[in-house]
Parts: sequence; structure tokens; C-alpha cells
Amino acid sequence: GLAAETAAKNRTEATIAVIRTRLRELENALKNKDMTAFFRQNVRLSQAIYAASGSATLERLLSSIGKQALRYRYIAYSRAPEMMQVSVTANRDIADAIVQGHERHARVLTEDVIQRSWRVIRDVIGSDETA
Repeated sequence: GLAAETAAKNRTEATIAVIRTRLRELENALKNKDMTAFFRQNVRLSQAIYAASGSATLERLLSSIGKQALRYRYIAYSRAPEMMQVSVTANRDIADAIVQGHERHARVLTEDVIQRSWRVIRDVIGSDETA
């Protein structure tokens, strides 16, 4: 959330262009029903938002945390493919908020999709443990 908020505050034409490109690539992966490409593009879009924040420290911290969460992100997409559409819609809204400079809205949208994703991951993992 902080990265999206800061990206909206510090946005430049260059960072906006990268975010838009990454979003298009994510949408194309969904359109092609390529889950592996979708996963990679989703990670690349997140990294573009981290970079757009303009904070090397925040980018480094989030990238490190993100590496720990990659397996769970992949599980969510592979076992709950409807999350791919949720992700595209949420990322489109987040990108729009960043582009428009709506700092707080970008943060709230990001935190919301993280919470929604976490609930799906928790449910998927929980159902594995009870099976």
C-alpha cells in the first residue's frame, strides 16, 4: 500500500509508461489464459510500482518480502484461477489511481487486494490441510 501511495505521489511520465506497459502485459497473459506468464507479469507489475515509489529502501524491502510470498501467490493463481481476473481489475484500478495522483486511493486499493488475496490463499492452504 505504501509503495502504491508513494508511486502516486512521485509518479513521472517514465514510471507511468512502465506501469501501463506491465498492466497491458498482465491483461494479455490473462486473455491468453497463460497462468505462468500471468504470474510473471503480475510480479513485474508489482516491481514497477515499487520502483515508481522512488524509494530504494522500500523497493528493496518489498522485493525481499515478495520473494517469500511468491509460492503463495502462485498457489492462489493455480488453485483459484478466478483470482487472476480479480488481480487484473484491482491492478487496473491501482494503476489508474497512481496515474491520476490519487495517493490515498492507490494505497487503499492495494491493501484491499492484498487482503482479498490473503483470504484466498488462507482458504486454499487450509483446505489442503483438512483434506
